[in-house]
Amino acid sequence: MHFERQRAIDFSGINPLDRDARTREQLKRLSEKVAVPLIRAFNIAEGKNRKTVDYDVAVPDVNQESTDLISDLAEGRSSVSEIIAHVVINPPTREEWRRRAVLFDELRSRFEKVAQGRDGNLALQQETTVVILNALAAFCSTRGGEDINTLDLIEITQGIKPELVPESIIKAQTEKLQKFLKEKFEVEYTREALEEFRKTNLEPQFVEKMREDEKEFYKRISSAIGKQIDPDVLIDEDNEDDYWVLWSTGRGRKYKTTINTNKKHDSKKTKGRAEIVRDHERMHHGQAYRWRERIEDADLLPSLGVTSIVTPVQVTLEGIAQTIPYYLPEIYESMSPLGRAELELEGLRQLLYNNVHILVNSSDVTDEQVIAYFHQYYPAEPEDEIKRQIKDRRDDPFKRSYLYSYTAGYRLFKWFSDNLNETGKKAMLRFIFEQPTTPKQVYTYFALLMSDSKRRYGRLSVPYGENFDDLPAFPDSSN
Repeated sequence: MHFERQRAIDFSGINPLDRDARTREQLKRLSEKVAVPLIRAFNIAEGKNRKTVDYDVAVPDVNQESTDLISDLAEGRSSVSEIIAHVVINPPTREEWRRRAVLFDELRSRFEKVAQGRDGNLALQQETTVVILNALAAFCSTRGGEDINTLDLIEITQGIKPELVPESIIKAQTEKLQKFLKEKFEVEYTREALEEFRKTNLEPQFVEKMREDEKEFYKRISSAIGKQIDPDVLIDEDNEDDYWVLWSTGRGRKYKTTINTNKKHDSKKTKGRAEIVRDHERMHHGQAYRWRERIEDADLLPSLGVTSIVTPVQVTLEGIAQTIPYYLPEIYESMSPLGRAELELEGLRQLLYNNVHILVNSSDVTDEQVIAYFHQYYPAEPEDEIKRQIKDRRDDPFKRSYLYSYTAGYRLFKWFSDNLNETGKKAMLRFIFEQPTTPKQVYTYFALLMSDSKRRYGRLSVPYGENFDDLPAFPDSSN
């Protein structure tokens, strides 16, 4: 691909408003004409089952986009359909992956070189784009044969440094779950009792439950952020032997949640889980809906509407989706005791899998040792599930990065919610609904809210780690 050369602009003597307009024009051109087709080509490259993309709400829509730059990338293939057919039937060779890494890195450099104006919102979008392109370049390099340690790859592609969760925090979450189950359901915290409890609370109408209270959910979100959020979502079913129970996607203004009907997930489809996963997926659709609106209004760079699972925006997406009941009390209060129990259990699982992810990629720990560690805190996690998680987090080219977004996202956004008051939580929601954001950006915004001298948004009363000196860490080059 040959990038169109951008003329150097002399801003001396130019009105700041004109400078902002020039900057916006340059960024929009790079975003729409180069970044969008390049990221779309990346998302196609591994075929449908890889699910590297969650959403593509960029403008122009896929079927409208010009093909000149994509044709360059495909080395002579002149139509979108021919390109898609080529990359699905013939996955990229290592050399082609390396070439894409170079393209992403070159495009990252071009975005960095565009002079920032005074528009802070646009500058934030520029930062996010640079981080995304850097992540995609690194990931393509690994597919091209470069050996990047998993924990280092997570830093680049998820935008946060992997850190072990202190055992004291895991123990506290375990005791919280144990106490809740005992008080609400008189369930003992043993493997047998927990398995029986879940078995007796399976949801036979799991698919139908995904459609319940959808309009009410989006009304609550709309009220919180002051913007109308009302996506039209199709509920679909599929049978795939993969880790996911639900998967959400969006193209343009069409949104879909797919429920995995594979038998291995039957034991996970409890009444409580139905409550938390449907709101989880609805959060994804709601954010994508808002981003599409802003792209259509020319307030958001189009390429930020194309998301990939190996970029830092995933930590924010998965983090808020898992913790949304803690941000809106009306959602939490509407949950049944079973839903609240499932919410606490999922929090414990994410804390544990955070440590599993790090241990299996930094030591010679055996599967049996990992299983014993996990069962020390939650004895009912199936052994085959833990083994699959180990394999995915250690060996899968995508999941060794992507799955960490759930664990890091949960910990980060739960910590935010523990310290923000209702006003602060709504402010955070407004911030992340306006555009895709990286972990460092949401942490910086959280710190800004906490620094308010009048404490209008909350106060720092719960530490991230064992004490208040413990804070999340980010790569030096991330934004």
